[in-house]
Amino acid sequence: MRVALVIDAFGGGGGVDGYLRRLALFLRERGAEVELVVGRGNPEGPWHVRELKSGGRGAAARARAFADAFQELGAKPPWDVSLAVRPVRTADLYQPHGGLELDAAVARDPKAAWPLLRRLWRAYSPLARTMQELEAEQMQRAKAVLAVSGLVVRQIEQ
Repeated sequence: MRVALVIDAFGGGGGVDGYLRRLALFLRERGAEVELVVGRGNPEGPWHVRELKSGGRGAAARARAFADAFQELGAKPPWDVSLAVRPVRTADLYQPHGGLELDAAVARDPKAAWPLLRRLWRAYSPLARTMQELEAEQMQRAKAVLAVSGLVVRQIEQ
């Protein structure tokens, strides 16, 4: 089986980087070919790397360019299944990390004034709007959404 792990930016040392490395090792031990599809970063690891063009001015433009480049591969993907940890519209499986994009900006601070911050984030952040649009498309097209936390389950139910 050929598996694509999809992330727009890799190498920040965060939890998702470690998660993808562990998942890739797990899959390889079971005979899968693993490819990391990335827009930018330092993706050394247990995988073949496919770097997609994700240029543009600003984070929102880069996110949209990466999603567009990934979607272009979708007509004849060189893998059997793709798992995206950030929204890219057309991955087979979507596993949001840190919650859905809709709530991710305010979920980091449980004491924050959630409704006000959520409205401000949606209204004024080009990146937030772009990621929410991409995620809405991804949620409609994905064969499955993997919810690994109660937070994501509650967000999906809402």
